[in-house]
Amino acid sequence: MGMGALPSWLLSQTKDLNIATGIMNIYHREPGVTLAAQKSLAEQSGNRFLLGIGVSHKPLVESGRGLEYRPPVATMRRSLEKVQGSPY
Repeated sequence: MGMGALPSWLLSQTKDLNIATGIMNIYHREPGVTLAAQKSLAEQSGNRFLLGIGVSHKPLVESGRGLEYRPPVATMRRSLEKVQGSPY
């Protein structure tokens, strides 16, 4: 199930409940997709959707995804800059 499927359904079935993800791994989603999902769900729900993001940990990123794990703070800053710079 994608990041937005369950939150979208929950938001559509409630009027007051805030919905939040767990921590979405920044290595798993492209910045533009992240922005589009977050904004779409927030717009559809009157800003009742919260997106949690994080840098995960080295074993999952490198062994599980085959990517290079980089310094967490700098990597998160770059990721947030890319998200903020993405078109929506």
